[in-house]
Order: sequence, then structure tokens, then C-alpha cells
Amino acid sequence: MCRSYQEASMDFNKASDTPDSSQKSGASEYLNTAQIAHRLGVSQSTVARYRSEFVSYLNPYAPPGGGRGFRPEAVEVFKLIRDMKSRRATWIEIKQALEAEFGSGEPQTEELGSQSFRHSLEAIHQAQMAVVNELHSLLREVNRRLDRLEKSTRQIKSAQKAARERLKEQAQTEPPQPELLFPDKNETGESAD
Repeated sequence: MCRSYQEASMDFNKASDTPDSSQKSGASEYLNTAQIAHRLGVSQSTVARYRSEFVSYLNPYAPPGGGRGFRPEAVEVFKLIRDMKSRRATWIEIKQALEAEFGSGEPQTEELGSQSFRHSLEAIHQAQMAVVNELHSLLREVNRRLDRLEKSTRQIKSAQKAARERLKEQAQTEPPQPELLFPDKNETGESAD
């Protein structure tokens, strides 16, 4: 069953503490951390810790003169937090109970932020996929060039082997021609004048 802040505040308006004398009349409907701690029977540091963990459900008030205040219905929120913490409930369980009892404490700006974050992640993912596709394309091109180089290398090695075999055959079929150390002038085509 969901209770509204108004129902919760009606319960506490009947038994309200005397407001601090330093509070102005406009802020007297708000409770400070010490008053909340007194009503819950916990320390002020515990109230401060609860506030920092579940601020979106508490609607804290910062009066013009400084300090912090809470609406009286925040006591119900603090009580639920205290009771669940004493039962060793997890943060998620407490948050779910607060949402069930008091409604969503998440502001719409967080939803917009989540959507914006999601869009950013999608854009990053698309950019990464484009880079991956480009890398695959480059890898295919490198592999094509490598295949051509390997084919050229095989052709060159085959041509070299064939040339060596031809030279070997020529060397075996033709007798070696001795080189003359001092060739005759006649053999070189010069006249013997």
C-alpha cells in the first residue's frame, strides 16, 4: 500500500517536536538532522549517511539562513531505511521498498541522462564497429598483397631454378672453352702489321 507524503505528514503534525528557536517561522515546518535523529533514536551521523545514500527520496530543504531541513514526512522515509538497515537489507532492496512505498525517487533528469548516456554508448559502439570494419578491409588488402608477393617470389625462385638447370645442362653438353691469357691479335680481329 502506497502512502503519500501528506498522509505521513499528518501523522507527525499531531506529535511534532518544538522547532528550534533559531528557525524562522517559514522554515518551522522543516526538521533538522538533530530532530530527525532524536525521533528515530539514532545518531546524527547515521541520519547524514542515510541522507547521502537515499537523498532522492528525502527532498531535503536548505533554508536561506544555512543548515539543512527535511519535511516531516521524511521521518517515515528515514524510519523505513532504519528498519530495513537493521534487518541487513541491501541498498537495492531498500531502494525498491522506498519506490514501492513512496514512489520513484529518481528525477526525470536522470532518465534523460540515462538516455543521453545510452545514445553516447551507441554512437561509440557504431564508431568502434566502423573502425573494426576498416581494419578488416585493410587486413584483406594486406593479405591480397602478401599473396601476390608470395606468388611473385615462387615465380622468381622457379625462374632462378630453371636458369641454373639450363646453365648446368649447357656446362655438361658443351666442352668448356679455355680462356686465353694472351689472345692472338688475329683472334681478336686486329691486323698483324
